[in-house]
Amino acid sequence: MFRSIPGAKSPSNAMNRRGGFTMVELMVVIAIMAILGAIAVTNLTQAFPRMRMEGAANEVVSMYQYARFEAARRNRPAIVQLQNLGNVSTCAIAVYVDENRSNTVDTGDTLSKTVVIPTKYPKAYIATAVDGSAVAAAIVVLGSDGVIKGGLMPVTVTVDSQLTTSPNQYQVIVGRSGIARVAAVP
Repeated sequence: MFRSIPGAKSPSNAMNRRGGFTMVELMVVIAIMAILGAIAVTNLTQAFPRMRMEGAANEVVSMYQYARFEAARRNRPAIVQLQNLGNVSTCAIAVYVDENRSNTVDTGDTLSKTVVIPTKYPKAYIATAVDGSAVAAAIVVLGSDGVIKGGLMPVTVTVDSQLTTSPNQYQVIVGRSGIARVAAVP
């Protein structure tokens, strides 16, 4: 017959032991996950206002690109009109097709597209728009070739935030060619 050796595990005891984690091990893992989750949420909440600002600035660029496209497609001038500049709740950017070629927005023109910036991008708004001589440039006319008519270049549109963000402003710079780009204001 078999004798058991003192201190040795019997095969039946090894079979009965179940694998797994202790309660302490599980609590440590949950605590680490909670700390990492809190850090991630903090970083995301700080990033959202900046992402809204970037989105609003890119929307302005998109509207200038759209105006160039519409001018070339319809072989008519297009007008980009910045409305209610500085108003944190109703500022907007609109593109008109200048059907009567008057170089101004009037009843004969077709509203092609409009975006109210604070509605689409909360806490972001269009603060200012100036041409190369710092004169207000709320209306920009692009010829049927997509090139800006008149005024000194570049046109600079400033998109601002009601919140403290880094950066707090973005500038959309539109060259004579009608091509727009975004630059952060340090």
